[in-house]
Amino acid sequence: MRFFFFVVLMLCVIYSVSSSTSGVVNSLEPYTMYIIDSGIQNLIVHIHSKDNDLGNHTMTIRDTFHWDFRRNFGETTEFSGNFYWMMSDNQVYREVEFPVFNNQIAEECGNKLVTTNKCFWLVKYDGFYFSKGSPSDGRLKYKWGHGNI
Repeated sequence: MRFFFFVVLMLCVIYSVSSSTSGVVNSLEPYTMYIIDSGIQNLIVHIHSKDNDLGNHTMTIRDTFHWDFRRNFGETTEFSGNFYWMMSDNQVYREVEFPVFNNQIAEECGNKLVTTNKCFWLVKYDGFYFSKGSPSDGRLKYKWGHGNI
């Protein structure tokens, strides 16, 4: 039994080393994704994947919502975000849906296997800024009601 455990452990180590040196994002990497409201007074955020619905989150300026997860073995982990900019009478002013995590975002976010990869979506009046490491380093990736940049 210990031999089987050792073989499985070695295969995991070999896979992670070979994947990290080839630039491929490793499976099971830890991620923390942050949504930060930087300018919308009444923002509703709904994050969901095929397997998980994180529900609606009503946010105001400077609020932060985050979730932690690990990618699956097939590297098919995806989360979509629905964003609703609400007016004071609770009518939708603008809305947009886009992938907040997929393979492309994983590559941009990083591929650290031991420490957590932290990525940020900063929500502003003109759109959605993506960054890794620090929310202030973001670049405009999506606009309200439009496709990606």
